[in-house]
Amino acid sequence: ILMSVISLISVLVMYDIGRTVKSKNFGLLLALVTALSPSEIIASYSVSNITPVPFFSILSLWVAFRIIITPNIKMYWFVLLGLFLGFAISSHYQSMGLLLLPVIMWFYLKKKTINSIFLFLLGLFITLIPMLIFNVLNNWHTINGIQEMLIARERIYVANSWRIYVFAVSYTHLT
Repeated sequence: ILMSVISLISVLVMYDIGRTVKSKNFGLLLALVTALSPSEIIASYSVSNITPVPFFSILSLWVAFRIIITPNIKMYWFVLLGLFLGFAISSHYQSMGLLLLPVIMWFYLKKKTINSIFLFLLGLFITLIPMLIFNVLNNWHTINGIQEMLIARERIYVANSWRIYVFAVSYTHLT
């Protein structure tokens, strides 16, 4: 039920992004595309560790647009941006690419302050506290796992030619 509610909120947030950026019609178009997108439909009934990533990504975009468009933005919006990006990264490390969002956003800001950077990093750090505690108590398990993955990449052969998969799929369908 919670995932379905989150998907509905995602549609509403996309509407607000479109309305804020361009017009109400653009907001309706974004909401329609979001509501009909397969990833949102699947996220509405899926329960896995990566299911909240689209929601927190959309919230991060929403906050970034709010920060850019609002002339006298309150500083807590930067903390919110850090929190939402941190929640997305904590859900799945593939979200690390979202860290480019504040960098790109920095170029569009009219009022650039060092406080905004520190507040963003504070929000990001708050979400990483549980992972930090876990790693301290468990002999840096996550860091060792990432290190092992990088080392094992040279020891394990992974077929990376598209022809292998095409011919394997066509062969299995023929038999």
